[in-house]
Amino acid sequence: MLAISLILFALAVLVGAVMAIIHLSSSGARTPPVPLAALHGVLAVGGLVLLALGLDGPIRGLATGTSQFGAIALVFFVVASLGGLILLRAHMKRGRLPGAPIGIHALVAVVGFVMLFVYVLL
Repeated sequence: MLAISLILFALAVLVGAVMAIIHLSSSGARTPPVPLAALHGVLAVGGLVLLALGLDGPIRGLATGTSQFGAIALVFFVVASLGGLILLRAHMKRGRLPGAPIGIHALVAVVGFVMLFVYVLL
């Protein structure tokens, strides 16, 4: 389950990167397409659910000191998900978003992804 969660988050990161490129490359009012944003959210939520379920399994990473990385990754992903919902709400109210909140959302999510990557692969 953890490996599938990692794959779903990796796909969510890729879709998020495409959305960021679309947002940052357009100086006008161009925003990422809604289906792309929906795919990003669905992949992230799927990864989040599988991660939460996968953490109930056997403990990993005791020998490498990474046994808590999965739980830490879960916290980062929950925070990133809440940030994503806030971004969605702000976008629906005001339209085009400033880059800073998007960058903070991405940073939190990438930290969670790195923690999960290390947890799953070590």
